[in-house]
Amino acid sequence: MGASGLAWKTRRLSWDGFRELRVAGSSLFGEAYTPMGDSWHEFEVDLETGEAVGGSYNGP
Repeated sequence: MGASGLAWKTRRLSWDGFRELRVAGSSLFGEAYTPMGDSWHEFEVDLETGEAVGGSYNGP
C-alpha cells in the first residue's frame, strides 16, 4: 500500500504457503511451497515495484 492506495500487486508466488520471510533493503525474500514434489522454492519481490523472481507457482 502506498500513500494513495494500492501501489502494486505481484503475481501469484506459491501454491500453498510461505516460510523464511525476510526483508533486506527494498526486497522481500522467502520460500514458497508446492505440494508437487513436497518442496520449497526461493523467491524475491522488489518492494518498490512488485516485480517478482522465483516462487513455486508457474500457472496462468
